[in-house]
Amino acid sequence: MDASTSARCCSVRQRLNSILTKGNSIMSDNKSPTIKKSPSVIKEVVKPEVAQQAPKASVDSEPFKGSERIPSSWTIKPEGEGIRAFNNDTRRVFVGSVKEFNVLMRG
Repeated sequence: MDASTSARCCSVRQRLNSILTKGNSIMSDNKSPTIKKSPSVIKEVVKPEVAQQAPKASVDSEPFKGSERIPSSWTIKPEGEGIRAFNNDTRRVFVGSVKEFNVLMRG
């Protein structure tokens, strides 16, 4: 680079720096208004489940047979004082106490 090219580069650099510096000061003076948003509140509405009344099982009900005797084929949920058990294979529903369920499982 010769002296004239070097001088032009320096003057261009100085102009760019002054523009950038002025731009930054202008930007810092122009503060945009900040909008404060209140946090969103999500309320979960939980509806109580209405249990369908299945006939109460008694110990003299027919014992479980075949795949009904496999514990892993039952979905068991607490219900009141007892349980509600649903057999995933046969679709049989049992509603009663754990003790009654165990008696039917043993046959």
